[in-house]
Amino acid sequence: MIPDFVTVGGTVLEWILTAHDQANSRACGGNSFYSAVGAHIWSDRVGVITHAGSDYPQSFLRDFADAGIDIRGVSRIDEPHRLLFIVQYNDHGDRRSFTPEAVADWGKHTPEQLEKYLVPPASPMMFEGSSKYDAMPDEVPADFWKAKAFHEAPMRFKAQRAFAEALHARGIPFTLDSSGRGAPAGEFLKVLQQVPVFLPSETDVADLLGDVKPEDAVRQLSAMGPQVVSMKLGRQGSLVYDRRTGRSHRVPVYPTYAKDPTGAGDSYCGGFLVGWLETGDAFEAALRGTVSSSFVVEYFDARHALRVTRQEAERRLNRLRAIATRI
Repeated sequence: MIPDFVTVGGTVLEWILTAHDQANSRACGGNSFYSAVGAHIWSDRVGVITHAGSDYPQSFLRDFADAGIDIRGVSRIDEPHRLLFIVQYNDHGDRRSFTPEAVADWGKHTPEQLEKYLVPPASPMMFEGSSKYDAMPDEVPADFWKAKAFHEAPMRFKAQRAFAEALHARGIPFTLDSSGRGAPAGEFLKVLQQVPVFLPSETDVADLLGDVKPEDAVRQLSAMGPQVVSMKLGRQGSLVYDRRTGRSHRVPVYPTYAKDPTGAGDSYCGGFLVGWLETGDAFEAALRGTVSSSFVVEYFDARHALRVTRQEAERRLNRLRAIATRI
């Protein structure tokens, strides 16, 4: 099977503590897998490109393969998996990050045990670790280049730029989720000129534009190159703008119980990718992305949403469309 949709990004092991003191350890995560799951809810032809450490559980990869996701683009590296996502959420969905040493006390997870492992808010934990975790275009299985579209999840800038240039040169549509943090001055804006669809978070937009209203931000970002910009707004849903029509739409979150918000934005991107290619409509793409994220947040681990049926997804889509068109 040649995948129609391919996601590329990172792979992590997760330690999650929810606002209601529920804990989960060594779960399957990473933006490559969450975005693949978000796409898989709407398509049976999804592939993933990422790197995993030598001890990354084979059972995790087997679950994706059994669900029909093409994992030929998952490469093992010759060291134990070092990319860990260790966080605690509050009632508003904000999170605090911890150093890897917190894993030893995670089963206790009392404030006294964990405070000493806190990462200062200004310290970037994303993308830390060996550059061995960066997939590059020359590793892509040859038939993956026949896919209809790719999604680039946040990665180190070198890998991000390499994939954007490779996809642009081949004329393959793609979506990008990143602010280019860590890129040399002005270099990310050069990449953005090649991006058809940009899916930044509020934090990404603040990095790029400062304090700008979402309605103005999506138009400013689109003027830099992307035809479509969808700004992810957390609990406020998303704001999607299409330069072709000059119209923007607000899409609320789907009403569900969010047990673990990890991967919500990544799964949104995967659903958006499929919706955009299959409908050509930015609003419909945002609806599908929102539905994808609604399933992912209902439990721990990226894999649980692999069980979602198309019928369940369509029911939520119809309900969300009715809500969103009234905004």
